[in-house]
Amino acid sequence: MTKGVSCGNQLVDGFFRVLFIQQKDVIFNCLPEILCELHEIYFDSNIKNFSQIFADFSADPADKLKWYFWNLEFGIWNLEFLIINGPNLNLLGKREQDIYGKESFEDYLRKLRSEFHDTSIDYFQSNVEGEIINKIQEAGFVKGAIIINPGGYSHTSVAIADAMKAVPAKVIEVHISNVFAREDFRKTLITAPCADGFISGFGLEAYRLAILSLLRD
Repeated sequence: MTKGVSCGNQLVDGFFRVLFIQQKDVIFNCLPEILCELHEIYFDSNIKNFSQIFADFSADPADKLKWYFWNLEFGIWNLEFLIINGPNLNLLGKREQDIYGKESFEDYLRKLRSEFHDTSIDYFQSNVEGEIINKIQEAGFVKGAIIINPGGYSHTSVAIADAMKAVPAKVIEVHISNVFAREDFRKTLITAPCADGFISGFGLEAYRLAILSLLRD
């Protein structure tokens, strides 16, 4: 079964769309107290977007409800993403520029955050397998999606693959180079079958394509 985004799409496609969108006029006029119910039911379920939305909006419960339903009706949701880069990707811009390009990931990340300024994009890089697994487990239950480039671990790490499969967040695996046009050992991917999507061969643009695919999902 394909994993759903843990904070947003499951709500939009499920109970909230059926109940609230059809009954929004009644709710707007009669039931602002439903915010309290939302708090009781959902705030303790790792759905962090509610708290941010309500904290940033006015104190008027009716205004909050109207804003919330408008977002549901038009399919708009401010997802929180985490990008994880694996071993040696801290050397982007310096390492094998003919394959990986001349731009550092930090410079590229600034461009991503500028383009997708309404979306929270966190970043983590590690050369250590266990740290990557810990971050997947940590983020996979609270973030909307994970975009991961496991680097060389793509070909060797059963443990990272298991972590990707274990979390409810949607996971997109990306690779800067076209791994299928390189050495034979790179053509065997252990982690990719555990991802919800796979993008390879578009340079750093692979990360942007992953974000676009998630936002349109």
